[in-house]
Amino acid sequence: MVFPFISVIIPTFNRGELLRCMLEILFKQDYPNYEIIIVDQSFQNPPATVSFLEANKEKFRYYHL
Repeated sequence: MVFPFISVIIPTFNRGELLRCMLEILFKQDYPNYEIIIVDQSFQNPPATVSFLEANKEKFRYYHL
């Protein structure tokens, strides 16, 4: 079966906890051919979110504006 490449783009603003939850759900998907792009305009994320993002940084592209 051919799986087309898809991009999951997540724009966020001051919703660090929801961002972490969304990424946890996406990481559990079994679809093999996708990328995750995060565009974050938050002033500051909660420490738990920051450490989660740092620990999983190879799984997505992160842009902080």
